[in-house]
Amino acid sequence: MPTHVCDDPRFATMVYPAPDVAASIISPSPCRKDVVHGLVRACWWGRPAGRAKRTVALIGDSHASVWRPAFEQVIRAKGWRAVSLSRAGCPLTLAHPHLPGLARQRNCMAWNRQAQAFVRRHRRISLVFLAAHRGHVIPPPGETPHAAQLAGYEAAIRGLLRAGVAHVVVLRDTPRSEAVTLGCIESAVAVHRSPGSACAVPRIYALRSDPLAEAARALALPRASVIDLSRLWCGPASCPPVIGGVLVLRDRQHMTDAFSQTLGPFLLRAVDRLLRRPA
Repeated sequence: MPTHVCDDPRFATMVYPAPDVAASIISPSPCRKDVVHGLVRACWWGRPAGRAKRTVALIGDSHASVWRPAFEQVIRAKGWRAVSLSRAGCPLTLAHPHLPGLARQRNCMAWNRQAQAFVRRHRRISLVFLAAHRGHVIPPPGETPHAAQLAGYEAAIRGLLRAGVAHVVVLRDTPRSEAVTLGCIESAVAVHRSPGSACAVPRIYALRSDPLAEAARALALPRASVIDLSRLWCGPASCPPVIGGVLVLRDRQHMTDAFSQTLGPFLLRAVDRLLRRPA
């Protein structure tokens, strides 16, 4: 089981938010300033530029934006200014993404170029956090999809470092659940069973490899790191869909805001450890 599982029996059958409404809950936007640059929508929050100790960015697809509630706690504690750049289904990569429809593929590639240009223009951004769904790419002739995926992520990370970013940090992707998991949770609660244990998903299925994290590790650069919090949502054999009474995923692959908030203190500690490392 995860290392922070709550053993309080009062929470044994509690689930928040309820599975049937989790997908419809829209959290308040953290944006103090929302600016559109071409295909890039920049959501700024945190300290004003003149008072911020550091300017940081959270970039990626929807698997990056679900980290905002946890990330916001880091921003507040550190006195930073933050910008979030996200596009659904479109991770930060220089590979050719495999998306439905040629227009979506072209727009994703254009968004990637514009996101990199955005970072180059905003020289104060010294720390970039990346997260992404596994996704798929269209490999060039003679190259495997996995190799092309790694190459695309490595090139994107190098591009950020060349742009003057001091450090790129990959947030290891969250687990996935099965199609029956939300229904299982409701059934378990109805008969007063603990949904965390009754509906746990095998780790080998839930926690797949993360190509973006693989790429960051493969670079073996002191300025490219990975923060892996998987111990907080998965044990050695399985991943419970409810932890401490909090629903982990609102659908098959996106964290609930409530669970993301519970990760805030752990993310802050991981960031603190990372920043204490010698360059």
